Amino acid sequence: ECLQRSVRLSDSDCILWKLQKDFYKDVGPQAWTEGIVPNYVSSNSFIAQCYAKVILEFANEWYTGKIDGLPDMSEPIYILELGAGSGKFSFLLVTQLLQLCEYFPANLDTALRGFPFRVVVTDVARKNLEFWFSHSKLKPLFDRGFLDAALLDAENIGEKIVLVSGKIISVETLKNPIV
Repeated sequence: ECLQRSVRLSDSDCILWKLQKDFYKDVGPQAWTEGIVPNYVSSNSFIAQCYAKVILEFANEWYTGKIDGLPDMSEPIYILELGAGSGKFSFLLVTQLLQLCEYFPANLDTALRGFPFRVVVTDVARKNLEFWFSHSKLKPLFDRGFLDAALLDAENIGEKIVLVSGKIISVETLKNPIV
């Protein structure tokens, strides 16, 4: 019996949450490639374009000093996607951000000019990370440094996130805000 009041599903005594988490770990990218999990509503170019415009405007305000803080012109803004699944949304987001690159601030460090972001795809399923690094559309984005990844359980993030590249994201290491 799974009837409890005022408790998040992940905190309940119900086995449903564990079964769902285990499903994603076991099935990996096949959950999306075989159409088992619907994803169009959260992974389409329209949604990615909307997010890209909001992120771009935030970046412009951050790097030009319109938002309180001290931007580090040599460091990217990290965009963290929790539970990235197939990686489709991150691919679409990077694609949209690259199309909007002419609107990025011009006063950035040469290494960041044109793309002051690092999109970090994360998932609890190791199979998904393996899929991303071998995918013909995602691999070039990893190779160019637009994408990074982390094996991460979004329920238990902890004090730091260790990326596949070796970079550590934490309160101590971040120079710019995280999205």
